[in-house]
Amino acid sequence: MRNANWMRYTWKHRRAVEYVVKKYVHDEIMREHMLKRAQVHDMDKILMYLFNDAKEAQLMHVSTQAHHLENNLPKSYEDLMETVLDYESAPYTKPDKPLNAYDFVLFLFEHGYLDEKLCEKLFLVMHDLGIDHSGTITGKEIEDYGSIYEPDEKEIVDEIMQYVRRCPKVTVMIRGNVQLRLMSDDLHDNCGFFSMQRDGKGICFEAYRDEIYHGSLMIPFGEPECIMITAADEEIRVLLENAAENCSCFL
Repeated sequence: MRNANWMRYTWKHRRAVEYVVKKYVHDEIMREHMLKRAQVHDMDKILMYLFNDAKEAQLMHVSTQAHHLENNLPKSYEDLMETVLDYESAPYTKPDKPLNAYDFVLFLFEHGYLDEKLCEKLFLVMHDLGIDHSGTITGKEIEDYGSIYEPDEKEIVDEIMQYVRRCPKVTVMIRGNVQLRLMSDDLHDNCGFFSMQRDGKGICFEAYRDEIYHGSLMIPFGEPECIMITAADEEIRVLLENAAENCSCFL
């Protein structure tokens, strides 16, 4: 499977996010909300790993998710809480990111990556969670949690399937030289089967025409443009099942 190691890396991180939600979010209503967010946290990135180079998938994820500070999307209190929990969970499964949320936000501020206003908002969230200080994670805790097992490809595909079922219309972003072609004129409720090809490889999916490029039937794209495809549950299921047997069906 394409980018399998990155998928495993993110799969383990997602469980750490859920772990810190349960550990630090004590308000019942907020906890339920953040657990729902944890269910889909970074799943768009895992899905894009199937279609894109790892770096491209990561950049597109960062540019489209409100819990990432690198973009200019509006950010609610809940978005910033997801940011903080994202940071706080990192040391559990990411040896390359050893700082907890407090120390990492302080690092970003001291090095000019955060302005004072946003930094204050993040510290307020950390105060509400009781983690507005260093030393919230012990080495023993990281060692114990780090023993979480490595998922196999079937578990990753199953998790993507659950994500797709929870989000019936999933948007996939693919960067590169792409052609999108309507395969049949037999449209039902403005929905039809499309084929897409890049670098001699292709996939087939069902999509709503008016949601894809303003109804155009064939569209060439070139670098560095990025296309977005909204595919239906059943078609993504078929693609994922094919991927388990032949990963070359993905671009």
